[in-house]
Amino acid sequence: MKEVKIAEADIDAVAAKLKHLSIDITPIVPSEWGRSPAVTVIECVLQINRNYKKMVLPRLKVFEEKYPETQRIAELAELIDNYPTPHAFMKEELNYNHEDRARILESVVRRIRTVVEGVQTLEEEKESLKHWAISAKPQDYRALNIKGFGLASFQFLRLAFGAQTVKPDVHVRNFLSKTLMRNISSIQSVLLLEGASKQVGLSVRDVDNFIWKRGLGN
Repeated sequence: MKEVKIAEADIDAVAAKLKHLSIDITPIVPSEWGRSPAVTVIECVLQINRNYKKMVLPRLKVFEEKYPETQRIAELAELIDNYPTPHAFMKEELNYNHEDRARILESVVRRIRTVVEGVQTLEEEKESLKHWAISAKPQDYRALNIKGFGLASFQFLRLAFGAQTVKPDVHVRNFLSKTLMRNISSIQSVLLLEGASKQVGLSVRDVDNFIWKRGLGN
């Protein structure tokens, strides 16, 4: 990916907008990002271009209730392997008949499993994943080489595991495009919000959450 340069004037403009909205930007409730690593990966894949409240959240709740012991990435991998195919797992356990999405899930599980290889406990796994999320860069999504798992999904995963970053979804891009009165790309969105949030002393995770909820009409 080519280096993307962001004008200081654009960061200043976004920072001014965030400062104006700062009274409404509240800290994320811990439970909002409190899922286990295994369920977080499922969440990340299911939410791709889908309605979170109607489609994703109900399936996560059912899975958590049925498999409270499936919390680590290896445990999820083992559960998937109990089925003839990842597609069969997704249909049965997630009530979702989508072969391509099942392929993405299996690929993400396999890649993320290498991050926590050798880790002994759930807490150590969470710390390893947080370290990975913080250390990773937006452009690293290309290294995963998973068709259908783009920058926004990669950034969602980083956010869920604890990175101070942003998912450049339609709500974030619309917010920035309206602020700057022109179209803003996904990678520009990440860099702009990270820079502007830092300038005004806000958590970019909180900013991302605020924009997402605002986009949903909450």
